[in-house]
Amino acid sequence: MPRKPPLKVLVVAREERVQGLLQDLLEPAGYLVSLARDEGEARFMIDQEISQNRGYDLVVAEHPAPFVRGLKLVRWAKRTHPYLKVILI
Repeated sequence: MPRKPPLKVLVVAREERVQGLLQDLLEPAGYLVSLARDEGEARFMIDQEISQNRGYDLVVAEHPAPFVRGLKLVRWAKRTHPYLKVILI
C-alpha cells in the first residue's frame, strides 16, 4: 500500500518562540510545517500553494495577537478556500 503524504500545516504566529514551539510539537508527529508571521503573509502563502495545485491541510493561527488577526484570517479562509481547516490558539 502506498504511503500517504504527510499533512501540511501552516502556523501563523508573530513570535518566533510560539512558531518554534508549535513546529517542535508538529514535526516529530510527521507534519510538514510552514511558518507565517502575520495574516498577510499567511494569505499569500495559502494562495501560492493553491495556485501550484497544492495546499495546506490545516492552519493554526495565534489569536489574539498584534498583526495576526486570527478571526479575520478564518473569515477570509472560509470565504475563499472553504475546505481549509483553521484552528485558533
